[in-house]
Amino acid sequence: MKKGMFLLLILGLCGCAATNNVMYTKNPRCTNVKEMRVFQVVKGGALATISGREPIVAYLPNSDRYALYDGAKIKRSQNECIVYDGVYKYMTSGDNSSVTKYMVSGKETNRVEYSANEKQKTVPIVKFEKRWLDME
Repeated sequence: MKKGMFLLLILGLCGCAATNNVMYTKNPRCTNVKEMRVFQVVKGGALATISGREPIVAYLPNSDRYALYDGAKIKRSQNECIVYDGVYKYMTSGDNSSVTKYMVSGKETNRVEYSANEKQKTVPIVKFEKRWLDME
């Protein structure tokens, strides 16, 4: 009789615990990027290098989460991931690669006259998101 009561108590506790579980799924937009290094601060954010077999230049928008300055190393936390979120276009002038015009996701945000020695560059916009998403 005691074994039956004990077994009933254990099954009841397991049933209560199972109803409070929250299911999570991995964010499908996550990349394997763990950190970036800022090489140029620009209006509204910074250009950063993502290390890998082939280094990638990306645009990182301003945020309260991190300070942007030349040489800053920006890392993600354990429960975050870095995702690509649009396209950043900018113009460079001459050989010094200073930003003279930029566009975010196709919307022009700063108008400057073009000159013959300017080159247009396009890089991905990156941002931080949750690594695990609630399934509801």
